[in-house]
Amino acid sequence: MSERELPSLNIGEYNLDLPIIQGGMSVRISGAKLAARVAQCGGAGTIGGVGRGFGSREYQHLSPLEADRQALQKELRKAEEINPHGIHGVNLLVAVTDFKGLVRTAVDAGAKFIVAGAGLPTELPALTVGHPEVALVPIVSSLQALRIICKKWKGKYDRLPDAFIIEEPFTAGGHLGVTPKQDIEDPNLRLDVVLPECLRYLESSNYKIPLVAAGGIWDRPDIDHMLALGASGVQMATRFVCTPECEAPDSFKQKYIDSNLDDIVIIESPVGIPGRAIRTKFIDKVERGEISDICRVSCLKNCSFRDSGDKYCIMQALKNVRDGNPEKGVVFAGSNAPRSKEIVPVRQIFDELTA
Repeated sequence: MSERELPSLNIGEYNLDLPIIQGGMSVRISGAKLAARVAQCGGAGTIGGVGRGFGSREYQHLSPLEADRQALQKELRKAEEINPHGIHGVNLLVAVTDFKGLVRTAVDAGAKFIVAGAGLPTELPALTVGHPEVALVPIVSSLQALRIICKKWKGKYDRLPDAFIIEEPFTAGGHLGVTPKQDIEDPNLRLDVVLPECLRYLESSNYKIPLVAAGGIWDRPDIDHMLALGASGVQMATRFVCTPECEAPDSFKQKYIDSNLDDIVIIESPVGIPGRAIRTKFIDKVERGEISDICRVSCLKNCSFRDSGDKYCIMQALKNVRDGNPEKGVVFAGSNAPRSKEIVPVRQIFDELTA
């Protein structure tokens, strides 16, 4: 292997030609088309598994939970039809009410891996019993969270995760696995610190678990830096938004293209954790206390909006931007969103990353 070649990445029983996982973006931002194309290029494609059926006319005759399950099942099978040999999986939020149902749906629909964040997926192995072929990949932001999962999974289920995604809250987009909000800028949660800490713990415990770095990774130098720190691979989400394969509407992608660094803000989400997004008129109104909304689906186990009425419905806010109204909702994005200046194919991005 030449100095410039990227290594392969093993996750469970699956071998990726390239150590690149496309991050999952829910409420119909990353779907089958994007996931299948990423997999065709040698990486792992991730379907955002939450909110796929919410507000869809196709599933309006179903309950909200059943609509999401059927929509997720359809999307996974669509990815398989596009690329029968690809490594496709789903990203699910532990915080959602139907986490267990969505996990079982993903498994039954043929997901090859499940990435779980926005909470600690302590019960995930129990939900996938009988399906050892499904790789389980928790998202954590600290050594403490990683140790908790290893201890609980090993003690209760006699198994370990097939990989960990180590997400840096200082740069990542969407919901961030830290609380309180001040922890986002904690230097001890930077990848340069957390990756080596996690590696030392895994080595001392004799656990051979690949670590995948996430947050602020955009180009080849970023990937090389993470690999040099000891990561086995990287996860990238923001980089793949402004592609024709991403199912986000043009108005969503245009917010990325038009954004600058001052537009990237931290919001308080009803999920109970902060998130990184591009400033919109909706966010301005939320900050001024001018939003009056109703809970539509009870999508979260613990929702600060539903329980106290002092915020907004996150599912509706995300659906609004998915429906082409970015100023009426939340446009999640990583800190590198302003580097998106044009729509480019996924294949071109991979060509740049592997050059």
